[in-house]
Amino acid sequence: MTGSADPTKPPRHREPFSCDLPCMRAVVRAKEGPFSDFHVRDEGTLVLFTPITAGAREWWLEHVAEGITIGSGVETTHVVEHRFAAAIVAGAQADGFTLGG
Repeated sequence: MTGSADPTKPPRHREPFSCDLPCMRAVVRAKEGPFSDFHVRDEGTLVLFTPITAGAREWWLEHVAEGITIGSGVETTHVVEHRFAAAIVAGAQADGFTLGG
């Protein structure tokens, strides 16, 4: 079975922010816990952004084009392709927002 996963071992799951983008790894170091402006969750090919504070929600509407959202109002989560996530993280951090996972 060359190239196959070992069926006796449980599948490996990606740790949050395990991508190779330095910006995304910095998210976790920037601020962990419930007091972040954004909650960011790396799901592999997609990254989920949930603006927690009113300022973060306003920033998102001003700086990020419309796309797929889950929920509405205060608990809206935005779904972003992984290739765009680093630019969003960098922009939010440059504007003084904190991001956590």
